[in-house]
Amino acid sequence: MAPAQCTQEGETRKAAQMKDNPLTILNHLSKLRRRVAYCLLSVAVTSGGAYAFVDNILEFVMKVGNVQNLVFISPLEHITF
Repeated sequence: MAPAQCTQEGETRKAAQMKDNPLTILNHLSKLRRRVAYCLLSVAVTSGGAYAFVDNILEFVMKVGNVQNLVFISPLEHITF
């Protein structure tokens, strides 16, 4: 069998597997809910990871931006526990 023929057969199989299956509105909402949950989870994990390095991030921003001191307008702007 020639390589081109194998490729064509593989593409035909993929096209058959990707047959258009209509979804109900509930299936669409279920997929949307799952994707929104993944997005919120990734934001929460990233925020938690960034919070662990908040002092290093502030030092980096101050060094790169040539900032001598930061001004916090409200008492809750720079919370450290």
